[in-house]
Amino acid sequence: MICIQVLNRGSDPSESQTGSGFYLKITDLYGSTHFFFVQCSSTKFTCAIRRKCIRSSWICDGDNDCGDGSDERNCEPSQNVPAAIELYYDEIVSNLGTKSRNLTLINEVFDNDWRTIPNPLDAAEGIKFGLGAGIRDYLSIIMPNLKYERKNTFVINETIVAVASKISATIGDVPPKFSEFPMFPGIEPNKLKGKSFNSMALDIHILDNGKIQRTWHVEDWTLALDIMLETGRDVGSLDWPVIEKGETLKEVPQCIYNFYDKILSDSSGGGQNNKLLLETMHRNAIVRPRMSSLGVVGIGGLKVITRFFADVMPDIKYERQKMWIHEDKVVVLHKVSATNIKEAQEGFDEIPAFPGVDPKKLFGKKFETLGISVHRILDGKIKQTYFIDEWQLASAQMLSDRSVPDFEFNFISK
Repeated sequence: MICIQVLNRGSDPSESQTGSGFYLKITDLYGSTHFFFVQCSSTKFTCAIRRKCIRSSWICDGDNDCGDGSDERNCEPSQNVPAAIELYYDEIVSNLGTKSRNLTLINEVFDNDWRTIPNPLDAAEGIKFGLGAGIRDYLSIIMPNLKYERKNTFVINETIVAVASKISATIGDVPPKFSEFPMFPGIEPNKLKGKSFNSMALDIHILDNGKIQRTWHVEDWTLALDIMLETGRDVGSLDWPVIEKGETLKEVPQCIYNFYDKILSDSSGGGQNNKLLLETMHRNAIVRPRMSSLGVVGIGGLKVITRFFADVMPDIKYERQKMWIHEDKVVVLHKVSATNIKEAQEGFDEIPAFPGVDPKKLFGKKFETLGISVHRILDGKIKQTYFIDEWQLASAQMLSDRSVPDFEFNFISK
């Protein structure tokens, strides 16, 4: 066996080496150890912790290409993330017990008319989820140690920013006016109290004069439930692997239209059409948080999902509401709807999108929810994707006849 280890500079006597690079420690079949210095070329950047070379053009582009964030540090102001976005994630929602009470900080971040869509507290009367009671007195009770880690920030322009975040929390108590946790409808609270999870969230923020005016926010609560309820389904990975980047897009490519209009919205037809699938996605396309709760990845995973949709939600529709280009990526805000939930496939005790919920309570029901996705395009096909649908909002509508909220799609003018 040959063992290869990447070392940080300064961890070996070869310290006299100069230039930007890192060391490889190689132990051969005979147990001998050799050190090699890898010099990044003048057109490359050396990552700080995960020692590797990346293209210099990838520095300060909003993508965490190094995996340790070093390529996104010390960027010029014009390339920096808006201050309101940094404060929102790094200060407020990750320190709910203290920073959410700091009115000076709140006023720096939010417009007076700020709203988050969907509103997780809509189920209770008289609660405005916003700058006051919603954040401070409710969310901090449900998840007192909630943490957000921004994985990637996509600054589309000075007024529109999309963010992919890793979230973690331990479930606390049910807040006043609620009989269950609002983001986990139909789940007995005692099954979740004290349980911890890691999941992922996607946001699209609209800013006005440097302050956040609207936030479309979706979290993979299904993934969180799979972890806390120990369903045994594959929870996948929450990373964003570094892959080859594509060319900067000038327009939304056909593969995006195929994905939503011909595949996801025609699950029994286009969703099983191998030729269409191969025209739309790379065979080994990477999807996060996961391709499917059924543990299948790539095009095979997409076929599993659409086959499941054809059985359980035969008239499901994915409607693109707004699309934005960010370099080699397309950010999509979409609506998801279905009108007649049917019995899960043979071998399933529940519908995977709604873990812990008795599927019989969903049969014949309808819903409208929303989702957010970020697709990286390479050679005209989808190579890498963040994709989250807000299934728990759909569950709340079907279990309690909650009305469909105003998603405010018309608010977006750009």
